[in-house]
Amino acid sequence: MRFEINYIFVSFVKKQIVYPDFIPRVFAMTIDIAILLYVWVFITPVLNIATHQVFVYIFQDFFLLYSIDMSDAKAVAATIYHPAFSEYVSAPKFLAYFGYLLFVNTVFLGSYFITFWYKFGATPGKMAMKMKIVDANDYSKPPLCNLVKRFFGYITALIGMWSILFSRRGIALHDKIANTVVIKS
Repeated sequence: MRFEINYIFVSFVKKQIVYPDFIPRVFAMTIDIAILLYVWVFITPVLNIATHQVFVYIFQDFFLLYSIDMSDAKAVAATIYHPAFSEYVSAPKFLAYFGYLLFVNTVFLGSYFITFWYKFGATPGKMAMKMKIVDANDYSKPPLCNLVKRFFGYITALIGMWSILFSRRGIALHDKIANTVVIKS
């Protein structure tokens, strides 16, 4: 009886990781900003209605005191020029309104970036530049919590983008915060 053993040699070729340079990353962000501005034009009318309602709600005491028609958007907008309005506005009311605006913008931007990062590994700008976001340790898909950290790390973007120039792997500060890295796909 004769046994033949066939050995199959499998060679694993490790894919070389290439990190994009600073300028392509800035260009990818520029594409994303252009897309966001285009979309923003269409959602602004809806947001204006909501913003008007919040403004009226926060400052309704003033409108009632001075008999300003709260359903008239132009009259409400003209309120900010009313001499007594500057005396009426308090820090808590201003911060409440500003907080609402900040919340709406954060949700809008966060839903764009985090959704694209999670679903496709990149935003349309990064996809156009053939880049993707991966976990810094094993180059796998980053967990959702890291992508949320990365988004909030964008607060440091103006300073953090410069760290790309001084990092061997081209890691921005928001990437360090989220333990992610951008690679060429």
